[in-house]
Amino acid sequence: VTCTPDPNLLESMRSVGYSLDTAVADIIDNSIAARAQQISVRYFDCGEAPYIAIIDDGDGMNEHEAINAMKLAGSSPSCERKASDLGRFGLGLKAASLSQARSLLLCSVKDGRQTTLRWDLDHVATVRDWELEVLDERQTELALPEKVRELMPSTHGTCVLWRNLDRLETVAGTSLQDMDQAMAELSNYLGLVFHRFTNPYPDDNIQCVELTVNGMPVPKRDPFL
Repeated sequence: VTCTPDPNLLESMRSVGYSLDTAVADIIDNSIAARAQQISVRYFDCGEAPYIAIIDDGDGMNEHEAINAMKLAGSSPSCERKASDLGRFGLGLKAASLSQARSLLLCSVKDGRQTTLRWDLDHVATVRDWELEVLDERQTELALPEKVRELMPSTHGTCVLWRNLDRLETVAGTSLQDMDQAMAELSNYLGLVFHRFTNPYPDDNIQCVELTVNGMPVPKRDPFL
């Protein structure tokens, strides 16, 4: 008997236990594993529909790689990994994103070719099937906020866009002032967690990563003083 999971599994994954800080950090893990040198976290300004986006200039993904990244458990934990691969169970991108938002869009560019995919929980609930949306170039342009489009790399890189931030609004509040406070706390958290990448020690063989939140560099936090 083939016992296929109900699409409601996507809803269940939302309760894994991520906070905003750990969810964004999980996405940045992927960017660092993809050898990104610039990682930008953007969130909405006054007058814009709420969103959070993480954009990097890493290796990017082709269509096959992007579909595999959006597949639940797309990577087996028993497979041999690269030393730079910080993932383990193949759930981080989906679980982290859906813990904060009902819509996860992945737009990746590799060798100048763009692939855009979207998990939308409302769409999945409507069709009652594991239907991963594929967006063409025009649909992608309409889906990405203007300031995110401006940061999109032309040859290689990836954008993870969260929309319909229902869980985040419950915790952080609905006003832009509330979001500013939450993102200021996020910036401090990222500065601490990724301090070896944003400010490598002289004897570290680590390439420096430029990490910003709405254009402002995250603070340098050295836990070892």
